[in-house]
Amino acid sequence: MCAEKAQSIQREIRQETSALKLSMWAEIGFAVLEIFVALITNSQAVLMDAVCDMAETITAIVSLKLVPLLYKPISERRPFGYSQVETWFLVIKGFMLLAVAAGLIVSNVQLILQGGRHVNFGIIAAFELFAGAVGLIVTVALKKMNRDVESPLVEAEVSGWYMDAVVSAGLGVAFLAPMVLKFDWMTAVMPYVDQVLAIILTFFILPEPIHMVISGVRDLLMMAPEQNVVDKVKEISEPILEEDGFIDQFEDIIYEVSRMGRRLWVAIYLKPNSNLISIRRWSAVQQEIEDALNEEFCDTYVELLPSID
Repeated sequence: MCAEKAQSIQREIRQETSALKLSMWAEIGFAVLEIFVALITNSQAVLMDAVCDMAETITAIVSLKLVPLLYKPISERRPFGYSQVETWFLVIKGFMLLAVAAGLIVSNVQLILQGGRHVNFGIIAAFELFAGAVGLIVTVALKKMNRDVESPLVEAEVSGWYMDAVVSAGLGVAFLAPMVLKFDWMTAVMPYVDQVLAIILTFFILPEPIHMVISGVRDLLMMAPEQNVVDKVKEISEPILEEDGFIDQFEDIIYEVSRMGRRLWVAIYLKPNSNLISIRRWSAVQQEIEDALNEEFCDTYVELLPSID
């Protein structure tokens, strides 16, 4: 049994590492290509993409170093394992992306105030449409690779690539529009299109790092996770408790749910309907709930605790 578990862990580490390596090399390739396109087109929108991809590349490299630590077992010395490291890393990554976005917004506002800048719309449109298609392919590949592992690190990469794909496709259409719809009034606004689109793009990217920071801070403060997670825990646990005849009414159940990184801790306090408790049966029900929750959340620890007056 121990050998099978060790093999399973090693397989998950390889899958997670492979997904992060795919994301890292794709980001490196895109960053180099985007810097080249930004130089020949003088585009702030493409340059913004390149800076974000370079930031993502740095975090992907750090993620690869973290993965083996995250699979180390919980111990008396480390009751949360290395889950806090993962959470801190995601919070720092979120703040870093917010700082990059803020800097790019300020830079583009300054360019607008200086009279804007002319760019090659045709090259940018073709490149962004190409980037959108490739981004979608990488997103699908990462989702498939993460299907069995359910890694928060890979999920962050999936969200980033999906957002990049959508935004790149949108930018491609936006840069293509002035070439197709040639109105007289467009001549006056052409020098500002690139900077305005770069700012709009930045605001589209902002929700993801903001969510990373808020979610990470909630976990570090040991606050309950999102309400939909708590509701799902109840939805899975209560039928098992009812079926095994452990409770007479659900009002007597108290849930304490906390999350740190990819690990979820669930403490369920309930009032037994009998003065005598079979420890063996109690343990079996606890294990049944834990197994059911692990099918949904992948890495869950459950404590079933009696609430006695």
